[in-house]
Amino acid sequence: MSLSNYEASAFVMHPTNWYAAMLLKDTQGRYLFSDPQSMVQPRVWAKPVVASQTQTVDRFLAGAFDLGAQIWDKEDATVRISENVSDHFLRNLVVVLCESRLALTIYRSTAFVYGSVSNAG
Repeated sequence: MSLSNYEASAFVMHPTNWYAAMLLKDTQGRYLFSDPQSMVQPRVWAKPVVASQTQTVDRFLAGAFDLGAQIWDKEDATVRISENVSDHFLRNLVVVLCESRLALTIYRSTAFVYGSVSNAG
């Protein structure tokens, strides 16, 4: 990605892959990335890591999110709460519906790299 003049600002990985990477050790038993007990924010190479189940297992996304894309908020978020569904009132249940309309514009596709975790190293 640096070859396309974009520096990654973050990584997205499936939690399974991220935790496996966090627990990697060298031959002397030292953690490669950092000690999981002292890590305040998930980071790799000084860049934030977002562990998301929406990311496919064994795949990663690295990107210059601040330069390559923009999220547009098309409508204010709405939250609705109701007890008037079926017998929810009698069972002391509440339904919460949250909605937001967003759009994503990718300005520079070369600012993102999607690849296989097994081939990343």
